[in-house]
Formats: sequence, C-alpha cells, structure tokens
Amino acid sequence: TNAYNSNGLLGGVHVGYNWQGASPLVVGIVADIEAAGLSGNDANVGGTLDTARVNWQGSVRGRLGFAADRALFYVTGGLAFGGLNYTNSDGVLPVVSFSRTRAGWTLGAGVEYAFAPNWTAHAEYRYTDFGRTLSPGSPAALPNGTVAYSTQTTTHTVRLGVSYLFSTGPSAVVARY
Repeated sequence: TNAYNSNGLLGGVHVGYNWQGASPLVVGIVADIEAAGLSGNDANVGGTLDTARVNWQGSVRGRLGFAADRALFYVTGGLAFGGLNYTNSDGVLPVVSFSRTRAGWTLGAGVEYAFAPNWTAHAEYRYTDFGRTLSPGSPAALPNGTVAYSTQTTTHTVRLGVSYLFSTGPSAVVARY
C-alpha cells in the first residue's frame, strides 16, 4: 500500500439557495462544478511510480448555518463526483493508465460574510471521498504482464470564494445575514 500527498489548484462556479426565517437558523442547498489540477505521486516508493490526478470535480450539498449579524457559520455535506486519472509504472512492465468518473461524498464547514449589500465572501474546508477505484482487469496478472490495483482517492480542500446575491429583503431567495 502506497500513500502520497497531492496538491494543486481548482476553480469553478457555484449556485445555491438559502432560506432564513425569523430565527438565525439558515438552511440551503448548493451545487458546484470545478476544473481541478490536483495531482501527486508516491515518489517511486517500492520501485513503482504511481500517480493520481483529479481533473474536475463537483458536488450537490445541503447547508445548515447560524447567522450572526453579517456572518454565516455553516456545515455542509452531500454528493460529490469527479473525473480521476491514475497511472502506475514500475519501469519494467507496461504502464497502466486509466480514467474514471467517480461518485462519492463530501463534508465540510465554513464561514460566509456579507461585505456589501449583494456580495459575500466565504472560506470553506471540505473533505471529499471518491471511494475505491479498481484498475482495468482482475486482481491477478493481466495478459499484457501488468497487475491490476486498487486506489482510494480522498481530498482535503480549502476553498475561498465570492458570491453575488440576486435579491435581498424579507421575501428574498437568499438569507438576510
């Protein structure tokens, strides 16, 4: 079993709906899609060079928060999906490279702050688990001499963003915070 750290950048867009009644409790739903450049390798541990790359990712999540003046403190979680690419090379056997679109789950927390009448900025941490991915073939040696393997992809990301609120007021689609 090899473990390694990946790093990189991602960027994308999000859309959501928040509702706040008379209390400071805020409930909502958020969807996002991001282009990603997250990649890493195991630095040739054990004589093989394994690499993993997240090319894109997205999510559909619920959000539950507490509004305090112009700030919203929240937790979020839901369905995650992404485009993943894996490569394994030991320098002797043929290279195994394959791509998968995977679904998984994500969970996180953040804070959003209304810095202008229709604008908010947010910082959010999220953990995402895309589950276990098997390379093509069976766990035994494949006909071309390569060996199938299993990879589990998880990410820890910190997101910074800016949102535009399309309406405000008591009957608004967005929270009052």
